[in-house]
Amino acid sequence: MKLIYVRAENFGTLKNFSLSFVEGLNAYCIENGAGKSTLIAFLKCMLYGLSESRSHDLSENERKHYLPWQGGTFGGTLILEHENTVLRIVRRFGARPAEDTLEVFEEESGKPTDVLGKIPGQTIFGMDAEGFSICSVFSERDYAPRLENESMIARMGSEDSIRGAKDALERLAEERRIYEKKGAKGLLYEIEDALSQKKEKHEILTAEAKELPERERAFLSAKASLAALSEQRPRGDLPKKSARTSPYGGILSLSLALLFSVLSFALSGVFKYALLGLLPAAFLLCIGIYLVFVKSRLHFSKKRVERSKPKSAEAIDQKSDFEERYRICAACARAYEAALAAKEDAALLCAEIEALEKKRERIRTHLSDIKKTEALLARAADRYREKRASLAHAFFSEHLHALGAQDAKGYRMDERFSVSFLENEAYRTANALSRGQRDLVSLARSLALASALPGAEKLPLLLDDPFLSFDDERLAIALSSIEDLAKERQILYLTCSHSRMP
Repeated sequence: MKLIYVRAENFGTLKNFSLSFVEGLNAYCIENGAGKSTLIAFLKCMLYGLSESRSHDLSENERKHYLPWQGGTFGGTLILEHENTVLRIVRRFGARPAEDTLEVFEEESGKPTDVLGKIPGQTIFGMDAEGFSICSVFSERDYAPRLENESMIARMGSEDSIRGAKDALERLAEERRIYEKKGAKGLLYEIEDALSQKKEKHEILTAEAKELPERERAFLSAKASLAALSEQRPRGDLPKKSARTSPYGGILSLSLALLFSVLSFALSGVFKYALLGLLPAAFLLCIGIYLVFVKSRLHFSKKRVERSKPKSAEAIDQKSDFEERYRICAACARAYEAALAAKEDAALLCAEIEALEKKRERIRTHLSDIKKTEALLARAADRYREKRASLAHAFFSEHLHALGAQDAKGYRMDERFSVSFLENEAYRTANALSRGQRDLVSLARSLALASALPGAEKLPLLLDDPFLSFDDERLAIALSSIEDLAKERQILYLTCSHSRMP
């Protein structure tokens, strides 16, 4: 990445301020209070935006610190070259984050583009604003003993050899979360839960199916007992069905007698025919009178007697026993059928359980492979970071020596970029150093991290009066070192004194 041009409008002390950049060293002498630190902060904000803070302290709240006193929007333009393309970044900041705007254009065509995403610095350098400040910006600030910036540490392990490790780990983690999630969720948990329920149901069905032989014997016994009772029931004891005698026969007889009488009177002209009609009529009349007044009376009397006659206790007991045995036989039949169905269901459920267990084992094996792969990739990334940290330590020693440190070998930087120095055969934290020596160590560490970061896009160095506490001899050595670094990367060097100019 190469800075080409910047213009700031109403950004803190910068009012319609513009500056062009060249490759290598850009050194400017700007008096105190004219905006050296503001310019470096503006460049960072153009790349990353204003930091979000609700603090009332202006040193912690960038929006309040750089907001113009008259209010309104503030911002500007930054032109840079990224991957052989010149881009123009236009930002406007407001009193609230919702009022901020970001636009990126191709400088040659003027067309808008989203190649830099929502956070251009993150896209270009692969680290957040804090990591960029640690590696690229050096101004008068207190030495930070530890640099716990994860984006910068992750960037240390992003060279081509394992560049895909992070993406691979994310994909593996995404796939692992399909099978295993927090809060007892995921496909594996669902299978375990289904297995638990099916096994519990299988135990109940198996226990019921074990009673099948006993229930079958009980059913056959009850069925045989019912059949035996049906056969033992005496048929002679049942009352024979008597012939029905009703008054309807007598009525019919009387009607026929009347018919014959009418025919006899109608044929009275012929005596012999009249006599033949009266004889049957008289006979039928006698039969009808007998049936109506004698037999029907006896029939109804018998019916009344039968209704009033109580049933025998033996018949009642026999009927109750039959009903009880029938009820028992029906209950045994239902129990037998239930046990038979339980046996069939248990067999089907056993097959389902077996299939689920096989699926669970396949998932467990696959999940184990995923976790092993994750562990191997993470270990490889850690080893590479250690290697990169070792490289950063080598750069740190080199820059210390270039900046004029007398005993560069007495300092060491660990994998978390914490610096300590050797004193009386024991290592002490760099906080115990003098202000000048601490600034030297801090600058050497920033330069070492910027040098050790992998990738084609080299971080520009933004230096805000870095040698304020250096004496003349050390200053000359440090300025010479900066000029050498400018051969490899772009450097913006700001100071308020001509004596500290390169």
